[in-house]
Amino acid sequence: MATKDKLQIEIDSEIRKRAESNLQTNGISLTHLLQAIITSIANNRANPSTVITDADLLSSIDEVIDSLNGKKELPSYSTLDALNKSLLD
Repeated sequence: MATKDKLQIEIDSEIRKRAESNLQTNGISLTHLLQAIITSIANNRANPSTVITDADLLSSIDEVIDSLNGKKELPSYSTLDALNKSLLD
């Protein structure tokens, strides 16, 4: 069994409540969202210096929510080259 670590962050309580409320309407918990983001960074070797705007992040989250709700199928790639090519287009 994998060892699990617990992360603790400080955030304004009102911001947390609003985030949880917005995510709850789509059946996603704040914990699950953060786990998915951290796992994606770990698995995809994302560069922490990459600047992601709020609009880009929100758009990406909306895409994931739509995919989870069956509203939109996200593209898939069989190779890293294919993914990189798509990202550059």
